Amino acid sequence: MNESRREFLKKSALLTGAAGLWQVLPSSIEKAMAISPDPGTTYENAKHVIMLM
Repeated sequence: MNESRREFLKKSALLTGAAGLWQVLPSSIEKAMAISPDPGTTYENAKHVIMLM
């Protein structure tokens, strides 16, 4: 595989960013799951739904 130095740096930066995101993401999801809904509410009461891909 013959790639330029620029391509290598781009891929390594993406990998490093993804590894850093992995450390941050679980704590934010844990905080969101800790919020208890009001009694008698369902998902239909939500104003916004955010999906992470």
